[in-house]
Amino acid sequence: VSFAIWRSMVETKPRGSPALQEEDRHALDTERQQLQQDREVLEVDRQQFQKEATILQGEAARIQEDSQRLEQEMEALMVSHQELDEEREEFERLRAEDNFQLSLPVGPREQECR
Repeated sequence: VSFAIWRSMVETKPRGSPALQEEDRHALDTERQQLQQDREVLEVDRQQFQKEATILQGEAARIQEDSQRLEQEMEALMVSHQELDEEREEFERLRAEDNFQLSLPVGPREQECR
C-alpha cells in the first residue's frame, strides 16, 4: 500500500475507530516492510556499484600505464626515425661523393692503384 493510498484511507475514516487503528498499523507495517526491502535492494546495488567502481579504477590505472608506456615507445621511435633519416642523408651524401669520384677520368697512375 502506497503512502498516498494509505493517507486517503485514513482521511475517509473517523480518527478514533478501532478499525482505523488496526488498518493504520497494518498499512504502516506493510510500508515499513517495503521500505526495509527497498533499503536492502539499494544496499546490494550500492555494493555492486562499489565493486564495479573499484574494477573500473583498476582498468583506468592500467590504461594510464599503457598510455604512458606507448608514449615512451613513440618517443623512442621518433628518435630512431630521426637517426635513420640522418644516416640516410649521410649515406646519400657519401654515395654522391663516390659517384662523383668514379665519374672523374682516371689517369695512368690512379689506374695502378685501382
